[in-house]
Amino acid sequence: MSYIESFNNYLKKSDYIDTMEEMQLRKTLDNFKKILPLPKSFDDCIVWARTQFQQYYNHDPKQLIHNYPLDKKDKNGTPFWTGTRRPPVSLDFDAKNDEHVNFVVAATFLRAYTCGVLDSELKPTDIEDKVKHIVNVASKVTFPPFVPSNTVKIATNEEEEKEMQKENSGSTKEELLKILPSRESTKPLIACDFEKDDDRNFHIDFISATANLKAAAYGIKQVSRLQAKLIAGRIVPAIVTTTASVAGLVIFELYKLINKDTKLEQYRNSFFNLAINIFQISEPVPPRSYTFKGEKKTSWDLIKFNEGDLTVNQFLGKFKEKFEYDILTIEYNTGSKDKEGKDIIKLIYKSFDNESIKVDFDKKLSDIVSRHKKGGLTQSDNAFSLIVVLESEDEDNEDECPPIYITFR
Repeated sequence: MSYIESFNNYLKKSDYIDTMEEMQLRKTLDNFKKILPLPKSFDDCIVWARTQFQQYYNHDPKQLIHNYPLDKKDKNGTPFWTGTRRPPVSLDFDAKNDEHVNFVVAATFLRAYTCGVLDSELKPTDIEDKVKHIVNVASKVTFPPFVPSNTVKIATNEEEEKEMQKENSGSTKEELLKILPSRESTKPLIACDFEKDDDRNFHIDFISATANLKAAAYGIKQVSRLQAKLIAGRIVPAIVTTTASVAGLVIFELYKLINKDTKLEQYRNSFFNLAINIFQISEPVPPRSYTFKGEKKTSWDLIKFNEGDLTVNQFLGKFKEKFEYDILTIEYNTGSKDKEGKDIIKLIYKSFDNESIKVDFDKKLSDIVSRHKKGGLTQSDNAFSLIVVLESEDEDNEDECPPIYITFR
């Protein structure tokens, strides 16, 4: 169970801590210490990220060398730091070092999103200004001189780790309860699903920076962000297995299109699981159909609206002029999910009871969409899709509007 799942279970279940056994309590305490207290602002996230850098790449290496000095020998007289074991060096935060900055920036944004300080995990449009601010705040964070502890034990094998777990098996419930925030004033944490192929997020940025800093501490050759992405995603094994299989099945269907096969039953949907050697092939079901202005439409259809960057009121007029329909509502899919995994849909216009949103009707649709869209509209975006519901006084009229694809620049 992840830190976030465990913490959210605490918020949901009043007896969550009471049901834990001692070993689980100890693990939960160690995990919660890493995420508590929760941040209240973006700057709190910067300080937290800078603290993580100090802990993992400065204090931890120093503590390790204190526990196992460079001249340390085991019980057989063999030098401890030999073979595959490399002594680490501590890293001092340098605002001019790209990897140092990349770590703090990525950690800040990931922390801010998972703790609800930011609504999106994607890079904002003003990322350059945000990075400058992060570097400025991080550079001002100070720490007292590190003093190694003589009570900290570091396991070097499984036997030592088990022995340490036995030594730490004292009562931890009271200690855990002391650091927990009240349920009433705390929002659930948001989990990030790892996505290596979306460069708009900070996932690969964080992994690349973390790996390279660890490599720098241990004198290991560092890699580029692309190499880190390839390693993290295990792209090569995927290409020769699942990806190749999918590509082959797609090509089979493409041949049918080239051959101009028009019967639906000649095509196939395929499902397979290479891990357990299952292949399932079935006939596809037809897409959902409906009518619009007397014409049959399917879920594959859309309306391209190339009228420029319109306001809401301008769009209503153009739509009425073009299709002879009044619009009941206009909605936009933000690209975000709620706690139940459902799409978050934002209302842009409605023809009734609209005082709360009427102020936006003279604003450009692109500005409203950018405000609602996860990550906002970027310079590379030139279009967006709207969900339109038609207004009709005829109860027998079942016309439905396809999605409207608006090109605004």
